[in-house]
Amino acid sequence: MRMRKCVYILILCFIVVSSYLRAQEILVLPSNQKPAPVKNKNATPKPAQSSAVHKVKETDDPLNGMVLVQGGTFSMGSNEISVDEKPVHNVTVSSFYISKYEVTFDQYDAYCVATGKQKPSDQGWGRGNRPVINVSFDDAWAYCDWLNQKSGKNFRLPTEAEWEYAARGGIKSRNYTFSGSDNIDAISWYSENSERTTHPVGQKGANELGLCDMSGNVWEWCSDWYDIGYYSHSPSDNPKGPINGTLRVIRGGGWGYDARNCRISYRSINAPDNRSSYVGFRVVCSL
Repeated sequence: MRMRKCVYILILCFIVVSSYLRAQEILVLPSNQKPAPVKNKNATPKPAQSSAVHKVKETDDPLNGMVLVQGGTFSMGSNEISVDEKPVHNVTVSSFYISKYEVTFDQYDAYCVATGKQKPSDQGWGRGNRPVINVSFDDAWAYCDWLNQKSGKNFRLPTEAEWEYAARGGIKSRNYTFSGSDNIDAISWYSENSERTTHPVGQKGANELGLCDMSGNVWEWCSDWYDIGYYSHSPSDNPKGPINGTLRVIRGGGWGYDARNCRISYRSINAPDNRSSYVGFRVVCSL
């Protein structure tokens, strides 16, 4: 009888202690196991680390970091998903240079220092070789104008047709769904692998022309005004978009968007005065 009472007392003590531990959210682990860190849902995620960091070298050559895209004719758009990607139509573009990477904070900050312009926010993610963000359409054009004043060249934003032609790989195109592969994880930072932040340029695979981050990382400004039905009456030779409009075209998808938005043919829009952590740009240079 006395033994039974002792057992009951031990069981009661175990229940009381267990309840207390659960209430305090304490987890007893083996001595060789460390507890997992507590995640703060409101905290800004830390960027993924990678040993492959491509630093854009500064030289006196204004075309440093640019890739020559040989002109040609290609099938622009898609008949599969979005209405504004239809119809598929043949477009011919002339040769041009395009930047291998998206314009980085290092590059844009140099422009800000030289012109006295306020530097854009990096959202606390870091600057350096990450793509610049929080820049409007006019900010991007002003950067191009600054390059032109320095170099005597004709830097500008790509037309939508130039952007898609380059993203497809130009005359070397293998008709991938994304820029450089049908496997999005191989070439893109997007919603499923970005950890909700941008990443330094060039950490993912390049496309057929050696261009990086054409799918994912950040959306990229194009020079065109947006028209949902433009493809049905677009010129076939070097189209430049509608004469006027209220929204500008952005291309490529980004760190906060799914694979569908990172397809080469996907078109999206942004107000020209909007500054967003999702949008950056790359430049082209006319021959």
